[in-house]
Amino acid sequence: MKIKYITKINWYQNLKIKSKLLSSFLMIIVLLVLIGGLALYNIKSMKDSMSTMYYDGLIPVQQLGTVESNVVKIRLSLMRLITHDNHIKVTHVVDEVNGLRAKNNQLINDYEATITPKDTDEKEALDTFKGLLNNYRSSQDEFLKHVHNNKLEEALIEYKQLAQLGYETEKSIAALSDLNVEISNDINQANDAQYQRIFSTTTLLMIAAGLLAAILGTFISYNITNGLKKIVQFAHHFGDGDLTQKLDIHTKDEIGQLAASLNKAVDNTHVTGKCFWRNFGK
Repeated sequence: MKIKYITKINWYQNLKIKSKLLSSFLMIIVLLVLIGGLALYNIKSMKDSMSTMYYDGLIPVQQLGTVESNVVKIRLSLMRLITHDNHIKVTHVVDEVNGLRAKNNQLINDYEATITPKDTDEKEALDTFKGLLNNYRSSQDEFLKHVHNNKLEEALIEYKQLAQLGYETEKSIAALSDLNVEISNDINQANDAQYQRIFSTTTLLMIAAGLLAAILGTFISYNITNGLKKIVQFAHHFGDGDLTQKLDIHTKDEIGQLAASLNKAVDNTHVTGKCFWRNFGK
């Protein structure tokens, strides 16, 4: 097992010191890029979720609020018709009512376009509201016809029914708005959960990156300084005249080359010493 491990790291030990440092820095840069890319992807996912909450929750609530406001305006306009017997004023109110209806039709269509097939509860609530609104408008038309024909008694009777339908319609709009607020709250909670996941993931990755950088730095430092320490010890022995020491460093980097040169120097010194004693020792 140890032999396999040594074989696996020999390729790194045989690199030049410059190459070791550059490769290590590149590894750290790649790791940081990966962490940054993941963080950016998570941020984009959160942005998409926020956009979903905005378009699926906040915009529909705003649209429904405008529809409800227009419905109230129509009810108030019809209420004023009861006291008006001037045909021109009646016509003016009718035009106002038709204009508000047209705006509501557009708002309802825009709102309906935001509903997806999976939003069954919202679709059901919208269908209920549209049914009540149609009944409300039919009663409005009947009321307007009586007022236009100056049949005030019939108009008053119709207005009572109209008022009840208006109350039910406004209540239905409020229920639909509450449902959208609830949807927005659910999406907001999902965003909070996603934020927690992003925060936890990014924190863990940063810790992992820091640990990896520390381990990598320690390994590089040990790989370089260990050989230098051996060379320094060898130099001390060599300076003291001890020619029995040999450097056990066999890497192909600068340190390994220096160790090979020093071992060769010791061998040459041995040879020179033997020649000296052979020629002059006697």
